[in-house]
Amino acid sequence: MRFGKELRPDAFRRVRRELELSCGKWDAQVGDDTALAPAPLLLGREQWRELSRLARCLYEETVALEQELSQRHDLHAELGMPRSLRQLLRERSPTRCHGRVMRFD
Repeated sequence: MRFGKELRPDAFRRVRRELELSCGKWDAQVGDDTALAPAPLLLGREQWRELSRLARCLYEETVALEQELSQRHDLHAELGMPRSLRQLLRERSPTRCHGRVMRFD
């Protein structure tokens, strides 16, 4: 894993805009500072496969946790879950038919 060559400012602006508009990168800026590196992070094929595998595992674990918490109401207060989330989990399972967005970045 290594950084590639730093992008020219005009190319960086185009990449940033594409990330924001087409890829759902909502936090490209924090305050007055960009949250993006000016150079691409280059990964080897095996590194990419491992990151992809780990993201899939994290997704599956998150869905399993949601399913468990939709059945284990006794854990909600102990885990410090907000009341609005507790109510949602009591009313319906969030793993069925509900849209979701997950990011692992």
